[in-house]
Amino acid sequence: VLLSPHIAGWTIESKEKLGKHLQIIKNSATFSLALLDTVSKYSMVQSPNFILKPEQINFSELINSLINEFSVKAAEKNIVLEVNIPSNDIILTLDKDEITQALNAVLNNALRYSNENSSIAITVEKLKNMVETTITDQGIGISETDLPHIFEEFYVVNTYSEDKQKCVGLGLAITKKIIEKHKGKISAKSTLEKGSIFKVVLPNSLAGSLS
Repeated sequence: VLLSPHIAGWTIESKEKLGKHLQIIKNSATFSLALLDTVSKYSMVQSPNFILKPEQINFSELINSLINEFSVKAAEKNIVLEVNIPSNDIILTLDKDEITQALNAVLNNALRYSNENSSIAITVEKLKNMVETTITDQGIGISETDLPHIFEEFYVVNTYSEDKQKCVGLGLAITKKIIEKHKGKISAKSTLEKGSIFKVVLPNSLAGSLS
């Protein structure tokens, strides 16, 4: 017995179209919620009332924890992680939640703009008065024209990343504010079609308080 493709006035083609439209609506709603969260976060870090909640944490453990979570996403794109972190503890005074968000943003950017079957290097180096975290990818890179502006709010080099996700242009702006609140610095070097290097420098000192 052949079943008619017309069921209650719907054709198979119309059902497929409906499914696609529903997926578009779902994606748009998800993006809108993420946008609201991001804008809210940016407003928060811009506010003079934004105060860190510093505590002494083991920076080595924090980085290793981030990498463990990040490695799952990297494996999906067959990206090899090259990790170079000191085996000894690195104790810093940081707002754990805020610094985690900042470093996550840099790592996620490296992954989003990396080609499949490439590598991302994560290096932590303890110097005399600072700790440097360097994240190097082999992705699409950033042009000389765009590079000076990537930490500006709503500055977007590509509307979509390699995984077709929309980019708002606030992630790095938020990261920069958080790093600066920790009396640190973030910088970037990049070559188009060859990759990018992001460096986060945090003070290696327990003296004083963060505000």
